[in-house]
Amino acid sequence: MPDMYRRLAVVSDELEALGLRHRRAPAALLRQLAAPYPAGLPALQTLAAIIEPVKGYKRHFQGLIYTTATPLTRLADAAPAESDVARRFGATADSLLASLSLVVPTFPAAPPVLSPAAQRQLASLQSQVASWQRATETLPALFVVSPSLAEYAPLAAQLGVVAGLVSQRLAQLAQGQPLAPAWQAAAKLQLEAAQKPAGQAELAIIGAARRLVGL
Repeated sequence: MPDMYRRLAVVSDELEALGLRHRRAPAALLRQLAAPYPAGLPALQTLAAIIEPVKGYKRHFQGLIYTTATPLTRLADAAPAESDVARRFGATADSLLASLSLVVPTFPAAPPVLSPAAQRQLASLQSQVASWQRATETLPALFVVSPSLAEYAPLAAQLGVVAGLVSQRLAQLAQGQPLAPAWQAAAKLQLEAAQKPAGQAELAIIGAARRLVGL
């Protein structure tokens, strides 16, 4: 599977060189959506990179009936069909969890001694989560001045919740702290709420977040 995605990236580059607009068109749409507040464009790009349009023809059952004349000018239309950012985040999370499963517990309890690879994975995940948290701080101002984006405010809010949970869990893993049942139960409820779509789009990082918190 990883090799398939590697080859798809190469083909995508080749298609762009031939003139296809599968990358440029979504980028242009994001710029248009953020035009009322250009400073919010990076945050909007961050959000768009980790959401996906709802699948299985579910768009028709969420308040908007699509026809051949429906303009594709919403954030859901700028989102990737499959988020590369979310997929890579999930793969890194899985690799980190696999590395930590090989760490021998110490007594008395102490922070685990991570391999260099695990340290890089942890740092990568922490950096990614921090970028999501920064985005959620900027997006509300963009939603206020861009009515067409207001329907995605719930996704941005849930991204903040998920990023906070993942940040806490990464800190726990770095310190070798076991999962507290009460914390895990609360995290489960929050992640279930974060799965709900908005604006015919949904967060693509929920699966990885669930694995990180042991669900």
